[in-house]
This record gives sequence, C-alpha cells and structure tokens, in this order.
Amino acid sequence: MTNTQKRSLYESIMKDVAKAVKRHLNENNTSRRWRRHINESESDIASLTFDDFNDPDNNELFQSMAPNQLSVSGNKISLTFDIEDMDTDDMFGTFTITCNTMAEVIKTYYVLRWAAFSGMHDEYECLKCIEDKNFRRLMGVYLDMLDDDKFKELTLKYEEKLRTMFNSGGNLKSMINRFCREGLSML
Repeated sequence: MTNTQKRSLYESIMKDVAKAVKRHLNENNTSRRWRRHINESESDIASLTFDDFNDPDNNELFQSMAPNQLSVSGNKISLTFDIEDMDTDDMFGTFTITCNTMAEVIKTYYVLRWAAFSGMHDEYECLKCIEDKNFRRLMGVYLDMLDDDKFKELTLKYEEKLRTMFNSGGNLKSMINRFCREGLSML
C-alpha cells in the first residue's frame, strides 16, 4: 500500500468514526422525543415528564422552546422577564432568575409572581410580570405535575415568607433582584 492509499483509507475511516460519534452524542443529549417537543404542538409539550424538568441536561432544549425569555450559560438556565405597572403600562424593571434546572426556575418565578404581584405587596398592587406564551405553557405543564403537597409547599410555605419580606420595607427592586439571584433557598 502506498502512502497516498494509506492516507486515503485513514481519512475515510476517520470520517465514518466522526459521523458515528456525532450521532451517538446527539442521541444521548437530544432524544427523538425531545426533538418532537421542540418542533411540534402543545400536546407534545404536555407529555414532558417531571424528570425532564429536573434534568439540567435539558436546559438547552427548554431554551429552544422559549427563546424569547430563556437562555443558557454553562450548565445553568436563566429566565429574563419584565415587570410593568398595569395602570400606566410603565416598566418597573427587568429581572433574571438563574438556576440549575427548569423546575427550579419555574418554582422561583411562580412564588415571586404570586407573592409579590397578586395584590399581596401593599404598595405595588398593580404590578404584573410579562410572560412569553411559550414559557407560560411550560410553566403550566410543570405546575400541573406537582402533587398537592408540593403545590401547597409552593403556595403556602414560601409565599408567606416572601410576602413578609417584601412588606418589611426597603427597595422592592433590590429585594426582587436578591430573590432572583438566591431563589427559594433564601427563604
């Protein structure tokens, strides 16, 4: 075999190996079921599992489902949202929640939204969070999965503590930023 033939054989083998490795990596990171979720209807989103939301390997896939509000950096997923005054339509601020998994992002956002902006903060009864419809669908699917005990934990345990914190005085924007950074662990 000449050197040219050896080089040609080596290159063809390496191309085949590269294709096989790439295919294997793609199948491990992005299952066929997930590819369907990204591109298809709401009924497919409803078939996501609790484990899907709690797996940090799925962060990029969630980001692709709601790219206007979700972003991924490293192994963390972030939700960026605006808050506006419902009476005047003025922007109150833009905030970002960063967590390890989509489930943590949703829980943190849910508690913040209900505790701070559902008429529970004495001075800011008319603030609302602006949500992308795709993120709202993902949040709805995840919250529907929670059993009664986990849902009560979100709505009762954390909400009361956060409401107390917000009504204790101080700068509401800085408290929201702190909660977005530290999440439920600060309660």
